[in-house]
Amino acid sequence: MRKKIEKIAIVLAAGILLAVTHFYVTFLTPPSSERAVKTVRIERGMSFRVIAETLEREGIVRDADTLGFAARILGASKKVKAGEYEFTTDMTPFEVLDSLVKGRIKRYSVTLPEGYNIKEMAAALDAAGLVKAEVFIARALDPELAASLGVEGPTLEGYLFPDTYEFTKGLSADEMISRMVSKFKKVYSEFEDEAREEGLSMRKVVTPRPDHREGDRAPLRGKL
Repeated sequence: MRKKIEKIAIVLAAGILLAVTHFYVTFLTPPSSERAVKTVRIERGMSFRVIAETLEREGIVRDADTLGFAARILGASKKVKAGEYEFTTDMTPFEVLDSLVKGRIKRYSVTLPEGYNIKEMAAALDAAGLVKAEVFIARALDPELAASLGVEGPTLEGYLFPDTYEFTKGLSADEMISRMVSKFKKVYSEFEDEAREEGLSMRKVVTPRPDHREGDRAPLRGKL
């Protein structure tokens, strides 16, 4: 009886060892030694099971079940950030899971040159596939949005700071606009006292005169 129990214990121990070995080898080994880039979009509300199956189908992980089990063990299945990700097939499942949890979402760089108006900015963002031009224009011209962002004037014309931005797909027009206005305010704050000394409001600084005679506001507009 004792020998029988010992045999059962040995078999169970061997089985557990094999299972653990399989798990770690699978979880810490990439599906391919060749490097191929894959882009995957994780939608809000997507279950981890669907995420894992999508990654397996795209060849990013070898086994969806192993990834799902690891995510549950690590408490990561509910911490995945939605967005568009760029993976490579030489990443281990652990690295893939780490990227999902930390939200290493693919970013798109877009340059909005100095002198661009709202329509030109909208066209550049649309060309980058980040937002529909008509949606961006409508939001940038919305008086309520302008008021909520604390700027002077009925629209955001002049308050969208020209710069090179990195946006992720899925951001709303409001979120992009908010970042651009925040950048404007940060830069403007450096010259706000100077503007007050010249008797110029924020609105006057950013709005060109109809007759094109800038006067005292020209140096400030140049700095912005």
